[in-house]
Amino acid sequence: MKKVIFGTLILFSLFCSTSCDPEPEINEIVGEWELYRNEVLEEVLVEWDVDNETWITADQWFQNTFDWQVFLTFEEDGTFETFYADVPTGGGTWEKLDDTSYHLEYADGRKFDITLWCENSHAQQEEGNDRRIEYYRKRNTTECTDLIDYYVE
Repeated sequence: MKKVIFGTLILFSLFCSTSCDPEPEINEIVGEWELYRNEVLEEVLVEWDVDNETWITADQWFQNTFDWQVFLTFEEDGTFETFYADVPTGGGTWEKLDDTSYHLEYADGRKFDITLWCENSHAQQEEGNDRRIEYYRKRNTTECTDLIDYYVE
């Protein structure tokens, strides 16, 4: 009887290893996203240096939040399109790097890195530009602000 049970278990495990499909990969980036905020690092005037007759400057982060009407649509096939209101303004391809990182490449050659903060919020930054970050949320949702590392509170 032990041989029959053991043999059945071996056959079952072989069957599952050859016919059981793995779980499909979930790409949380797929869907419609809306721009809700950006942050920009600007050089600001701090004070006039009388002795050197020049302005002393410093970098300071600023945020902008208003109804942007800028949308991104990510498709399962690895393509995306950007819109201003309902007007297409560009697009390209995207790829998943890991569970929280994606990479975008526009048809015109611009490249962006995405950090997924939660299932409905991400930050997007153009490669080589550490002075501007755009924040998107899934369309018609509320962003997960408590999980995001904003530069400006």
